[in-house]
Amino acid sequence: MSQIIEINSIDDTQLDVYRDLKKNNYTRWSNYFIAEGKWVVQRLIESDFDINSVLIAESKLERFLETSTRTDLKILCVADSIVNQLVGFEFHAGIMGCGVRTKRDEIDEAFWRATDASKRTVMACPETSLPDNLGSMIRLAAAFGCDAMVIGGQSADPFCRRCIRVSMGNIFSIPIFEPPDFGYALQKLRREFDFDIIATTLDCDADALEQCTRRRNTCLVFGNEAHGLRDEHYQLADRTVTLPMHGEIDSLNVSHSAAIFLYHYSRIATTKDDKLE
Repeated sequence: MSQIIEINSIDDTQLDVYRDLKKNNYTRWSNYFIAEGKWVVQRLIESDFDINSVLIAESKLERFLETSTRTDLKILCVADSIVNQLVGFEFHAGIMGCGVRTKRDEIDEAFWRATDASKRTVMACPETSLPDNLGSMIRLAAAFGCDAMVIGGQSADPFCRRCIRVSMGNIFSIPIFEPPDFGYALQKLRREFDFDIIATTLDCDADALEQCTRRRNTCLVFGNEAHGLRDEHYQLADRTVTLPMHGEIDSLNVSHSAAIFLYHYSRIATTKDDKLE
């Protein structure tokens, strides 16, 4: 049965992980992350992540207990007047969760044994620097059935509050790998797990998306919002693919492009050659 702790003082040390979040955002070097809002916290609770605690305003407690699916939670119940003062901003949702980070550095054989070997898809983001974009791409990866994401150290922290919120908690349903060597991770996907590494590009000489087929396994690599992919990332790729556009438009927001690429590759059949399906 969940433990409900009533807290009447803002100075209670049990609240420290939620204190002044506008200034003290947890980073990838901490042990925790913060999920906020009804639906995001619910997805955290339904996931396999360990949960340090759930912070909830007194007015939201009864409804939360009616819908909660876990009975092993530590619930910190505070007066509504304390919540806004505690976190440092107006927080109307009245519920937050503090999760424990699960560190995943390398994609290994044990992980792949738990996935469908017939048509695996991975999204790779070496330098997606804006949390809003990365959060959107995590949500897209979950929506289009990606088996995992590989995120480089130059990208935003996938477990920062903004990323988690924009992903609508879908980050808890898709494995996120943050390898110390991004290039080596892609090479490992090709060498050990038979992945086709596809770099997305604005280069009009690249293969047009609508003409592209897929091998059994596909890794789609998306570039930075400002400068795209670096030469080192193109050198890792087996092929480059572009999204042709009309008129004077030369690019889309990276998450918009990712949606189109994922839609295409999630629906075309697997083939052993490069003929149009």
